[in-house]
Amino acid sequence: MMLKKGIILISIISVLFAATAFIAYGDEGNILKNPGFEEVSGQLPANWAPDVYLKDADAGKVSVEDGKGRSNSKALVIRNTKLNDSKVFQDVQVQPGKIYKISSWIKAEGILNKAGSANLTLLNGKGIHTSVEYSDTKNDWKELSLYIKMTDSDNLKVGCRLGGQGTTNEGTAYFDDMSVELINEVPQGVVVNEFLIPGSDSSNSEKSSSTTEEKKSSGSFKIVLIILLIIAVLGALMYAEIKYSKKAAKNGDASENDKADNKKDKKTEETEEEFDEEDYDE
Repeated sequence: MMLKKGIILISIISVLFAATAFIAYGDEGNILKNPGFEEVSGQLPANWAPDVYLKDADAGKVSVEDGKGRSNSKALVIRNTKLNDSKVFQDVQVQPGKIYKISSWIKAEGILNKAGSANLTLLNGKGIHTSVEYSDTKNDWKELSLYIKMTDSDNLKVGCRLGGQGTTNEGTAYFDDMSVELINEVPQGVVVNEFLIPGSDSSNSEKSSSTTEEKKSSGSFKIVLIILLIIAVLGALMYAEIKYSKKAAKNGDASENDKADNKKDKKTEETEEEFDEEDYDE
């Protein structure tokens, strides 16, 4: 009985902690299609669309190559053999005004210029954002992650790029294991980026900081509610256990009393039988 109760208790706590994670970090998961570039249509990644500035065959190539990924899997490869701006985009639906985490593993080699190196380019409505750029990763993979708040548009273009706005470059960039995830609670110390909207006030640092603090406060409040719920459930289980123990003890005492009464009745019957036998003998 105690083992069964322990299993139930552990299950309830596990569900509650899962609910905490669900509330804190969102429920959509990775909303990208073919994020590891394993699905191919011709030489191009399925669900992704190339956009190349110079379309000459000798200017460069965008393709998926076997054995170039992080674990010898497939990877998206952008090769600019001439100064070019090459990118591959995917459109995804997002929630306006929400914060998303964008991640990708990147490897860069033979990049000519630092400006317009391997990067992630994001387009949301009229807004644009370019991530940090990698020009040389020393033949190793580097994880790039950023948090960004969406504009009032529900469409996000996620792009892998070798080049930039008005910038061209040469070299090779590899991309693998990308993700776009809704975040309901921003981890402490993380900077939330905002899209640059041409013609608007670019000084949004105070607004971004305020938004981050509001998200943190909201997330912390939800965590407190979950903790209180866990305490309430544990208290209810303890109360039920105590009540059950008292009832069991009471039933046990009653059972013992019944046994004692049965023994007493049996003894009385035996005594009466003895008296009856003595009377018969006489």
